[in-house]
Amino acid sequence: MSGNEPILSIRDLSVFFRGEGAWRPAVAKLSFEVGPRETLAVVGESGSGKSVTALAVMGLLPTANSRIEGVVRLDGRNLSRLSDAGMREVRGDALAMIFQEPMTSLNPVLTIGFQIAEALIYHRGFGRKAAEREALRILERVQVPAARQRLLWRIADLLEEHYEELRVITAVDMGTPVGPNPRLGGEFLHCGLGGEREVERVEP
Repeated sequence: MSGNEPILSIRDLSVFFRGEGAWRPAVAKLSFEVGPRETLAVVGESGSGKSVTALAVMGLLPTANSRIEGVVRLDGRNLSRLSDAGMREVRGDALAMIFQEPMTSLNPVLTIGFQIAEALIYHRGFGRKAAEREALRILERVQVPAARQRLLWRIADLLEEHYEELRVITAVDMGTPVGPNPRLGGEFLHCGLGGEREVERVEP
């Protein structure tokens, strides 16, 4: 792939959901491209299909009552043709999604450190110790206070005053391991961080 070609290319994406005996459109003929180091904001009112678009690209919509048409290409590869196993290899590595409600996105019974390290082990081939060191480095980079201590915490250990940290940690867990590759964000910038801190933590 040359430097001028898009990393992510969407062509004529349409999403339908089955209801009351008919297929009803939620997204119709949407096309866009995202190049290297570009940010694209898809703006619309609630129910306009923003999150559905991201879920369709990630291959996370239920197949029983949804239908996707169009072509999704990542680095020139047609994701529309990948099997479920193939998409699992892509998700969290070449493509990641930060979900709309970060407060419910982490497993409450596993430590924060384990969940960040898990992606590094699965997609990057890190050993457990190396993944734990990298998880600490990542949290320190985004200025999470007492980062070493936070890695040992579970979600249930966090009090209300720690919720902003949790939002940042969730974004790190879902977005950081993919490096420079695309992240799909479900309103992450509006999840409760102050404006200055948003900029600090999302700029490269």
